[in-house]
This record gives sequence, structure tokens and C-alpha cells, in this order.
Amino acid sequence: IGGLSVMPEAWWDRMGTIQTYDEDASALGRINAWWMAFNLAKDNVFGGGFMIWTGNIFQIYAPVGDDPHAAHSIYFQIMGEHGFIGLILFMAIGVSTWRSAAWLTRASRSDERFAWAAQLGPMIQVSMIGYGAAGAFLSLAYYDMPYNVMIMAVLAKRFVQAEIANSAAFVAANLSPADVALPATPVRPLS
Repeated sequence: IGGLSVMPEAWWDRMGTIQTYDEDASALGRINAWWMAFNLAKDNVFGGGFMIWTGNIFQIYAPVGDDPHAAHSIYFQIMGEHGFIGLILFMAIGVSTWRSAAWLTRASRSDERFAWAAQLGPMIQVSMIGYGAAGAFLSLAYYDMPYNVMIMAVLAKRFVQAEIANSAAFVAANLSPADVALPATPVRPLS
């Protein structure tokens, strides 16, 4: 809230255009493209493929057929190109990455060897938030950086899991039966 008081006048002017979006050709073009992607996905369960942002497709599926635009949204881009199934898979990859990063943070927090992984997990989550929020208004569904971050999450998780398993196997292999045996405790009769 304190930051709003120092925002420049140009920012406030731009935020004021939200109330008059129906006069903004760019906003209307995006909304038209989003409806086109939704209508296409409703009609084709697997979407329309990679070349759907053309006038011919817009003529069939968009409310305003003579105004083709890019989706300007990773979600509608995936929905139009790959349908609802593709959108579900796209979102599932994001959720899976989030969960892997959370696991990485939890599993690594108490082990000094994995301090780097305990810091990597939250940074992956911050990256995913940034990509998900910015992607709502950008056509960057195939931008390589988020996929690199997703791969980092998977590889780091696998590495930490393997190291934990190797440590447990090493400890188990180097314990003698006497180290593992429980001390005998006298059994007391019930009274």
C-alpha cells in the first residue's frame, strides 16, 4: 500500500484504462483471441495445432472473425493449440514442478550438505509464480527458461533423493548386528 503512494502519474493513467478496456483495440483483440481459443478447444478436444492464429481459424471460431491476434496468454495459447487436455497437462507440469520444489526445500532444510537445494526450492517456486503471472498476458508458452527451471527441479530432487538413499545404504552396510540389536529389557509381570 505504501508503494502505491510513490507510483508515477503515468502508471495511474495506465491503470485507469482498465475501466475503459472496451475502447482499447489491444485489449479487445486479446479478448477476441481468448474466445477464439476457448471456442476452438470446445470444438476440438486436442486443440487446433500450432498454426491457429490465422484469419481462417478466426473466421470460424472468434466472435470477431476479421480481427486475428496472438493469444497474449500462455493459458489460452495452450488451450487453443492443444485443447483442454493440453491445458490440463500444461498446468499439471507446473503443479508437479511446484511440488518437487517444495519437497526439495523440506528434505534439504535440515541437512547442511543440501543447503543449496534448500535455497533452490523456493527460488524455483518464485520463478514459477513469475512465469505464471506474467504469462497470463504474454504468448510465451514455449519460452525455454521455465522449462529449464522445471528440469532443474526434477534433477535436483533426483540428486538429493539419491544422496539420501546412498547415505542410508552406507550407514546400514557399516553397522554391525550388535549396533542394530535392541538392548534386552526385563519383562515386568502385570499386577
